[in-house]
Amino acid sequence: MLIGQQPIGYDEVAGCIGSAIGRVISPHRISADELAARYRFLGLPALHAQTLVSMDMAIAAGVEDRVTDWVQQLTGRRPARFDEFVEASASKWTATP
Repeated sequence: MLIGQQPIGYDEVAGCIGSAIGRVISPHRISADELAARYRFLGLPALHAQTLVSMDMAIAAGVEDRVTDWVQQLTGRRPARFDEFVEASASKWTATP
């Protein structure tokens, strides 16, 4: 997994994209049980669904909160910040009348 130069959460992602496209975007939080039920509804076996939920809960608790310099090492250039990516991509998230 390549990781950028800043840890960023769903609230920040939603706010950044929302600002770029002129809309309010809010993450919709659901409980672990609701998430497992969605996975099962989509056809995943119960054990697989619970495994994915456990992974999501670990990530939410911070197990993946880290930054690295891997992009810089592999490409020789600094990774784009998320706000730079959003600014460059905003037109892709805007409906054209």
